[in-house]
Amino acid sequence: MLFHGIRKFVNHAYVNAGADPIKKELLIGHSPPGLEGSFLRPTEDELLTEFVKVVPYVTLGQEAGLKEQVERLKVESGDIDTMKKSYIDMRIQLEKTQASPFIRFQTRSQLPTSWLPCHHSKM
Repeated sequence: MLFHGIRKFVNHAYVNAGADPIKKELLIGHSPPGLEGSFLRPTEDELLTEFVKVVPYVTLGQEAGLKEQVERLKVESGDIDTMKKSYIDMRIQLEKTQASPFIRFQTRSQLPTSWLPCHHSKM
């Protein structure tokens, strides 16, 4: 009876993981239904792929979930670092732009009068 309960738990985990039904039956020790057992012969790699899908669903500890969370946070942290670097680069570029008086003024009327050439009256 104990093995039936374990098999039922694992079967439910495979369904939740979205595993292929026929490969799931092979992995829990059942014969595939119908003619699939005669015609479908999955490779060990295919069965391993289905098995790996169910690991998070049958893991009783928090280790698998925590590893997944760490990997996700590493990616997010990398994205934040990239955004910080872009922000710093933009700030440096902005400061350079503001430091140059000729770039700061868009039109001649915005230039200080001391910078404008002198207009001599006609003689």
